[in-house]
Amino acid sequence: MAKKLIDDVLRDAIRKSGLTRYRLWQLSGVRQEQIARFLKGHGIGIAYAAELAEALGLELRPKDGKRK
Repeated sequence: MAKKLIDDVLRDAIRKSGLTRYRLWQLSGVRQEQIARFLKGHGIGIAYAAELAEALGLELRPKDGKRK
């Protein structure tokens, strides 16, 4: 099974949510310009990722267990 990166999961969740960048900014505090850049494929910092995840009803948390 292919692992999905946090960026991919967040992009999918944003697209599926149907929220506009304006509404997502209101809910998360992440600027619309940053959201637009992220949706175009640019990276995003973990703090912004956490804010977006929370606004989308997702949770970022450490993986249980040791790294392989």
